[in-house]
Amino acid sequence: MAPLDEFVRRVVARARIPRSSARADLERELQVHFEDAAEAHGVAACEHFGNPEEIARDLDAVYRADRRAIAIRDAILLISAGILIVAANNMTLQLGIAVLIGIHPANAFPHLRGELVAFVSLALGYMSLYLEERLIPELRILPAFAINLAGFALVFAFTAPWLRIVTAVPALPFLAGAAVRLFQRTSLRRVWFLGTLLPVVAACVSARHLLNTGDETPLWATVLVRWAVLTIACYLLTLLARQHEARSPSGLFRM
Repeated sequence: MAPLDEFVRRVVARARIPRSSARADLERELQVHFEDAAEAHGVAACEHFGNPEEIARDLDAVYRADRRAIAIRDAILLISAGILIVAANNMTLQLGIAVLIGIHPANAFPHLRGELVAFVSLALGYMSLYLEERLIPELRILPAFAINLAGFALVFAFTAPWLRIVTAVPALPFLAGAAVRLFQRTSLRRVWFLGTLLPVVAACVSARHLLNTGDETPLWATVLVRWAVLTIACYLLTLLARQHEARSPSGLFRM
């Protein structure tokens, strides 16, 4: 690769321009500009243009507002997609279980308001920690976990009365989602599914029944079913995060 081509690519790569079309346009413009200037400065053209790191920092500042706007939009879309995936997964499985044990579909969701809050909590728990890793990579995983947990606890405390939620059970999936992501970023990543176990046990002890099944449902069966549903949802969130990470260059939206 010619020194000038390498120089241009280094500048564009370090400028962290969020839109691929804008990166391509800038690369072409710099290539033309530098080639024209090189005719006047000969083989020392790259040295004449200055330090590529300094040029990239200047361009990075120019595109900072655009990058933040895209990062916010990207985060909203990702969390929304996570909520939809969790809701579709959990409601489908819950409806299937209701049919199998003879419950009418109309009675499959006895506490729908609380379940909807739980869907949002789970998606927020996993995705907020993932997004924090992407946007603030220098923040360590444990402090990020603690910050997210404290922030969600405050939000839930303020919104629960308005939503007429009288128990903290719908908030426990947030802990499950965050714990799964925490496990995945540590040496415990091979057993990430254990991150959903403790919140499920706590939820089942507080609100034992998965559906309107009466007292005939054993506690162990309730725990097992809830754990399986929650773990499948977290696996789907993991796939969503991996897909997002694959199509988003590392550090591009770093704040």
